[in-house]
Amino acid sequence: MKSLFFISIILLNLYVGNIDAQTLEPYTVDQNKDSLFHKTIGYLHKNQYFIDCVDTTSGFIKAKKYVKNENLLSVILGRRTELSIIIRPVREDESSLSIRIYQTTLEKNLYYHEEGICEDKTMYQAIIRGILDTE
Repeated sequence: MKSLFFISIILLNLYVGNIDAQTLEPYTVDQNKDSLFHKTIGYLHKNQYFIDCVDTTSGFIKAKKYVKNENLLSVILGRRTELSIIIRPVREDESSLSIRIYQTTLEKNLYYHEEGICEDKTMYQAIIRGILDTE
């Protein structure tokens, strides 16, 4: 009975640790919500994302992009990236930008593919940098 309790505690800690790794703290930007919202739409359009859903009042944007793998010898056909972005006002000239990236790797075997929330911080930072650099 003690071993079962001990194993359940270890599994719970692994699960909670995994949740912490999947989240990215909201990034604070020195721009008002509307300006940042339009910059984000511009960045997504410029980088060939399909904008799936836009809600201006709540600051929610959902976009996706499919990149085909051109390597002939690879079993990976391509990768689909979905972005969920929330922009909220903090103050009059300050907003918070929250991004979640969900990736799916499509393979030749239709029954096998990898999917999940991206844990690569550099990908989040590249998107944030791209949004802020968009004119």
